[in-house]
Amino acid sequence: MRISVILGHPDPGSFNHAIAEAAVDALEKNGHLVSYHDLYREGFDPILPGPEIPRGGAVDLAVQSHCDEIAGAEGIVIVHPNWWGQPPAILKGWVDRVMRPGVAYEFLEGDGGEGVPVGLLKARSALIFNTSNTPERREREAFGDPLEDLWKRCVFGLCGVSDVRRRTFSVVVTSTPEERRSWLVEVGDIVGSLYPPDVEGGAFGRPAPGQDPRSRGSEDIASVRIRVVLGDITEMEVDAIVNAANPTLLGGGGVDGAIHKAAGPRLLEECRTLGGCPPGEARITGGYDLPAKMVIHTVGPVWHGGRQGEDEILAKAYRSCISLADERGAKTIAFPAISTGAYGFPVERAARIAVGEIRDFMEKNGAIEKVMLVCFSERAKGCYLKALDQRR
Repeated sequence: MRISVILGHPDPGSFNHAIAEAAVDALEKNGHLVSYHDLYREGFDPILPGPEIPRGGAVDLAVQSHCDEIAGAEGIVIVHPNWWGQPPAILKGWVDRVMRPGVAYEFLEGDGGEGVPVGLLKARSALIFNTSNTPERREREAFGDPLEDLWKRCVFGLCGVSDVRRRTFSVVVTSTPEERRSWLVEVGDIVGSLYPPDVEGGAFGRPAPGQDPRSRGSEDIASVRIRVVLGDITEMEVDAIVNAANPTLLGGGGVDGAIHKAAGPRLLEECRTLGGCPPGEARITGGYDLPAKMVIHTVGPVWHGGRQGEDEILAKAYRSCISLADERGAKTIAFPAISTGAYGFPVERAARIAVGEIRDFMEKNGAIEKVMLVCFSERAKGCYLKALDQRR
C-alpha cells in the first residue's frame, strides 16, 4: 500500500517526531511504500492564495505534488500536537491547499457549493496521532474534543475516508522516558494493526505462504511481459526508450548524456522547445538517430533518505512514462533504472517501485506488449529480477 505520513511540529527533537518516525518504521517493516512529510522542515507554505481556491485553479509544483500523492494514497497518517484544540497553522494550511476540490472532494452537478460534497480520496482509513499537555479528563470536561470532529467529520469524513482512528498521548511534558517508550511501542502496534502486510500477497505483493504464483491470473501474465536485461539502453530496438533526465531536459551525464549523444543534435533542439519537466512527470520527443522511434524523458527524485516523498515521485515517473507511451501507440518500451545513479536512490527499493508500477499498469492495459528494464550492472539486474520474481 501507498501510505502518506504528514507531520506538523516545528521542533525536530519533539515527541511528535518520534511518533512519526515510529509510524514510518512500522509501515516500512510491513512492506508499504511510505511518503513522509515533515511540513516545517520542508518549508511548506500554508497560505492559500485566492486564485488557488476554485477547482481548476493554478497551484504551484510543490502543492501539486502533495495533491497527487494524497489522491493516490491508500492510507494516511497525521501527527501533530493539540494547540488550542487545533492543529498547528502549517498543518491547517496544508489541509486548505491540498484537500482541494477535484482532489479530495467535489460537489454534485448543479450544486454551487452550498451542499454536501462527495469524497474523492482513495484512502479508506486514516490514523491521527496527537500529543497534549492537558490531562485527558480535564480536556474533555473543560473543552470537549474539537480535534475529534475536525478530523473525523470535517476533513476525512467529507473526503470519503470511512475509517478514521485517533490516539492522543498525554501528558507529554511530565511523562517519563519509560512512558514515552511504551507510547512508541503502542504507535507501532496501532499502525501495524491498521496497515498489516498484505495477507494475500505479502509485503510488496509477494505470494502468500503456500500460494501457487501461477494462480494469480493477469498479474502473472503482466510479469511475463516484463524483461530484465543488462545492456545499453541506446541500443534497444523498441518503440520508445525512457531517458532519466534532469529538469532542464537539456542533457547531462549518465543515461541522459548517452541518449543525447546517440540520438544526435536534433534531440537537443527538440528538447529546447519543451520548457523543462518537473520531477515525476514525462515529456516525449522523437528518437532521431536511435533505434527507438521515441524518447520519453522523465525526471526522477534525488534521494534524501526517503523522507521527502521520493518513493511517490519515482512511482509517478514510471506511471507518467508508461501512460505517455500508451497514449502515443508504443507497443514496446525500455526503462533505465531511474534515479539509481547520481541521484542516489537505493537500487533494491527503486526496483520494487518500478516493477510494481509497470506491472500494475500492464494488468489493466493490454496495449503495451513488452517492457524492458535495462540495467547498468549485475547488482542492479539482480535487484530487478528479485523484484520481478516477488511480484509474480
